[in-house]
Formats: sequence, structure tokens, C-alpha cells
Amino acid sequence: MFNLGPLKRALSLLLCSAVVLTLGSCSGRNQADGPTGSLRADVAPGAIELDVLEPARSNERYWQYRVIPRDGTVVLTRSTAFSSPKDEQLPHRETPAGAIWGCENPRDLLSPAQSFIARCDRVQDFDQITILEIGTRRPLFVWGGGLKRAIAGFAWAPNSASLAVLNITNRWGTGPIELLLMFSGHPVHHNNVFLNVIDAQSGVAVEYAVLHDVIGALPRLLSWSP
Repeated sequence: MFNLGPLKRALSLLLCSAVVLTLGSCSGRNQADGPTGSLRADVAPGAIELDVLEPARSNERYWQYRVIPRDGTVVLTRSTAFSSPKDEQLPHRETPAGAIWGCENPRDLLSPAQSFIARCDRVQDFDQITILEIGTRRPLFVWGGGLKRAIAGFAWAPNSASLAVLNITNRWGTGPIELLLMFSGHPVHHNNVFLNVIDAQSGVAVEYAVLHDVIGALPRLLSWSP
């Protein structure tokens, strides 16, 4: 199960189930507009595994992806549906991936080589990552401040040379049922899911589009293999 509070999860299920009465599905649209930018293998080695759940009372949708920064590819490795939340069969995260569900409380993540710190903060209702030098705590780079994104998790590369940031954009649904829910104080959230990989030395960030238009997306970073 995903690490959500009971109330938040129940609300997500209720909203998605209400929308499905009109739209017929809560399924997101698979990513994939082909390869995007790449990073050198010594900066972002190996592969990053992540997953996304679209919650619902029935017919939950679930995807797993592998992002390979050195050649700029995003590969769908699993796509399935669960008949109900009780039937979820989800992998456990293998490595620490930072904060789930944003940065309401500042979180620091030390790089494996203990050379950098990644700090997640919420600034004016949106999330940002600051990479700091370990010795002086001097800020080196800031990512995300102007993008209006929510950060779902972040993780260092095994060699500490780059940082992966899993993040989402959000818009409110405007379908007939969605408008009724919005006016009653329960807007339906449509999310786009992205993974950004930041070079810790230069601050250069490459963005990978993962999924578009997922209702109430619950993304996680699973692992980063060398």
C-alpha cells in the first residue's frame, strides 16, 4: 500500500470513483513523446525505477517505469489494474527516496559520498530543491522554485553526482461531474508526472515526462541502480 493517511486516501478514492461515472475510466495517458535529453553515464549512471498509482474504489490503474538518463529514455515496464485497493500488489522501495507528498516539512538528504545535501522546502505553496555543499552548507543550486510543482520524492545517484526529483503538476478537472465536485469544495486533481535529474556539479537539470493526465496521481521513487 502507498503511504497515505486514511482520510487522504479515502478522499482520493471517492473523487476518482465519482469521476469514473462520467468519464468511464480513471486511467492516465501513457507518457512517451520519445527520448528527451541525456546526461553522461558518470553523472547519472544506471537506471531509475519509479511507479505511479491512480487510486479508485475499483479498477485502480498502476504503472512502473525505468528511466535511463545516459540515453534519455523512459521505458514502461509494467501496466496493470487492481480490482480494489485490497488487491494492490506493489513493490517496496529499495533505497531512501526523500519525502513522499511534498515538502511541507523541510527534509535534508545526504548524498552517499557525503559531499552534498539536498534540501526540500515549500515556498509559497510550491516545492523546491536546494543542493548545498556539505562542509560550508553553502547553497549551490536551486531547482523548482518557478515551476509550480509538487515534489513526490527525491534520491541521490549511487555515486552522488546527480539527484533525481520526482514531481507533478496539477490542474483541476472541468468536466460536468468535476465542476459539481469543485463547487462543493472537492476539486478533482489531474496530474502530469515528471522526473528531473540534476547534475550536482553544474546544476544542469534534464526533465523526463513520465505520465500525463492521471487523476489523483500517487507516484513513488523505487530505486536507483548503478
